[in-house]
Amino acid sequence: MRELRGSALIALHPVMRSLRVLQFDSANARYREGITDAWQDLLLGPERPIERLCYDGLDTQREWDGLRWRRTVLEGEVEALLRWPALPQLRELEIRESDPSYITRIWTAPVIKRLHTLGFELATQGGFSLAPFAHAFVAAPVPTLHFLLRPGLAAVGSRVADRDAQALLPGLEAAARPGRARARSAGRVRDRVTTRRA
Repeated sequence: MRELRGSALIALHPVMRSLRVLQFDSANARYREGITDAWQDLLLGPERPIERLCYDGLDTQREWDGLRWRRTVLEGEVEALLRWPALPQLRELEIRESDPSYITRIWTAPVIKRLHTLGFELATQGGFSLAPFAHAFVAAPVPTLHFLLRPGLAAVGSRVADRDAQALLPGLEAAARPGRARARSAGRVRDRVTTRRA
C-alpha cells in the first residue's frame, strides 16, 4: 500500500514499508485509537519512506490570558514536526492547524529546505489572520507554498478571511516574482492561495 488516509495503527505498523503518502491525524490517534505517542513514532521513530504528509490534530491546550481563552499548540509535537528525522524522504508537507503560534519558527527550521511543497489548511473563524504567514510570501522558503482557507461556523469568519485576503492578495504578484502567484475563490466556501518560485 502506497497511500493511506486514516488509522495511525495501520500507518505506523512495521509492515507498511511501501507507504509513501499519509494523511495523519494526531488527535484521532490519541483520542480514538488510544496511541498517545503516535506523533513521536511517526516523526522521531524509525525511518519511513513517506514522501507526502498531511498532518492534522496537533496537541493543544487552552490558556486564559486575562481576557479570553486562547488555544495554543503544545511544544513537544511542534518541535518534532519542525525536525522530523524519521522522514528523510519527505518533500511535501501540509499542516492543518489554525493556531499560528508555531509559524514563525517553521520558516527558519533547517528541514524546510528539504521540502518542495509546504501547505496549510486553516479555519478562518474568530480572529483569524494571514499576517503570521506574510513572511513566506516574501522569503519564498519552498518552491511551492499553498493555503486552503475554510470558513468556520461563525458568519464573521468569512468576513475576517475575506478582509485579510483582500489586504494580502494584491502583494502576492510582486512577492512571488520571479515566480507566479495564483488565488482562487470558490463561492466563498474555500479560498486557495498558491505561490510558486521559479
